[in-house]
Order: sequence, then structure tokens, then C-alpha cells
Amino acid sequence: MFLLPRTLDVFTQIEKTRPDVVHLFWGHYPAMVGFLVKRFCQRIRLSMFLGAYDLLTAFNGSWQVASKADVVWTHARCNLDRLENAGIPGSKIVVWHRGIDLSLVPSCRDNHRPLRIVTAGRLVSGKGFAFLIEAFSAIHGQCPDVELVLLGDGPERANLEKQVRGFGLERAVTFKGHVKHAQVFAEFSTSRVFLFCSQNPSERLPNVVKEAMACGCVCVVTPTPGIEELVRDTVTGFVVPKDMQQIVLVVCRLLEDAALQQTIAANARQFIADAFNAETQIRWQLRRWQALVEHGSLQSRGE
Repeated sequence: MFLLPRTLDVFTQIEKTRPDVVHLFWGHYPAMVGFLVKRFCQRIRLSMFLGAYDLLTAFNGSWQVASKADVVWTHARCNLDRLENAGIPGSKIVVWHRGIDLSLVPSCRDNHRPLRIVTAGRLVSGKGFAFLIEAFSAIHGQCPDVELVLLGDGPERANLEKQVRGFGLERAVTFKGHVKHAQVFAEFSTSRVFLFCSQNPSERLPNVVKEAMACGCVCVVTPTPGIEELVRDTVTGFVVPKDMQQIVLVVCRLLEDAALQQTIAANARQFIADAFNAETQIRWQLRRWQALVEHGSLQSRGE
């Protein structure tokens, strides 16, 4: 109830400005605004995004508003069954992959990358960082010159640093903490492998994997919902079960085979440019909204 005043403020602005479309960036609390729009401003088209957070929290209000929305966007095909089972008509659901800003990607020279593995994320339990460090210990045993860089911070950092000391890897592992977005891209562009061992069901095509792929850093990831829509195994990266032996085998092969690493990196960069370019994705979404306003349909004439 504490958000009710803000909800009413937002709705009052909508009533004054009367936009063609109101878009709810996610469900849950914004759904209260959507309810008011459908109840009192029926000429306004209601657009709504439902992603991993909404699917996991399963707030009933989100489903009710989504079932009445003109269009419901989601960022992965693996979400479709869950949304339809919640009562949202399939004809209203559009899969819209969230893109990344490719202008942030620095120029890369694949044949001059150091022997480095990078990972990134909030250092919390459930993200698989303890498992990743254990895997790196085995990788380091086979490739003694390899180093690991961790980008991100969180409550598990002290435990992870203790784990690194236990393996005697202090000189091979660097914790860089929270860094600016530009530095994330710089680290990806100067590393050979991005290792991502999370199996958190909230991941759903993580942006950090897209960014690593765009930078030509070959991604080795464990399975999460929808990951095959982003990483095509052995083509644009590697999807490996959370099995220590298999992960070590794949990473060491990449570190030792420069030609394979460069081929996968080139495939990944092209795939992200084609399918996950933020500018292209936003323009496509704008055309859908325009068609909805002009024709009452998501399909533009001539498309």
C-alpha cells in the first residue's frame, strides 16, 4: 500500500498527457498502473514486459493485468509456456530479445589476447563462483600460466578470497570488485574465455554473456533457462553441464587451440550483432507499437 500514492501520481500524469501507449517495464508494482489504465483509459494501448523476476515471483496482479494488456513482451522463448499457463493469450505474447549497446564494444585483436579467463556478476551464493574457482584450480593445474579475473562484488567475496588462498592461487586470481561498465567491456576484450557457472533460474539470457560474446570472449556457460537461444553449443560458445571434468576439458581446449577460440569468437560477435543489437531491437519494438496504435495489430503493413 505504501506505493499507492506514487501509483496514483503516475496515473494522473497519464490522464493528463494521454499517450498512445503505456508500457510497463515489468510486472508486480507497475501492474497497479496498468490496472488503472485499462479501467479508466481504454483508448490507450497497454504494453507490458514480463521476465524472469515476474515468472519467479508469480504475483497474481501481474497475470491479471497481462491477460488484459494489448501486448505482452518477454525476453526468451522458454518463457512462453509459463505465460500462457498463467492465462495470457498466446496471440498477445511477443518474444523480444533484449539487446546490448554495441557502440560500447572496443576494437578487439583476438590473436594478441593474454592467457586469461574472466567472469562477472554479483558475488552471492547461488551464482556458482565457489564452483568456478574450484574448476579454475584444476584448469590452472593443466595450464599454469592462465589467470582468472573476477568482476563484481558481494557478500561472498571474503569466502571466495579465502577459497583462493586455500588453493594457493593468490598470484593467479584477481578480484577487481565493482567496476564501471566500460571496464567490463575492456576486460572482456582482453580475455580469451568468459566462464559462467550460475544455474540460477533468474538468469534468462544474461546481458553479461551477450557482452562477453560481443567482445569476442568465448563463453563457456552452464545451463540456465533459455541459454540455448543465446549460446549455440560449439558454434557461438559452449553450454556445458555443471560437471567439473567437462568444464575443465572445454576451457583447456580453448586455451590451447587459438584457431578454435578465434572461430567461436567470430561466430559469437556476428550472432550478437545480428540478433542482440539494442538499437535494432528497439526500432523493431517501436514499429510494433506504431502498428498497434494505427492498425490495432502488432504487424505493420507490408511486413
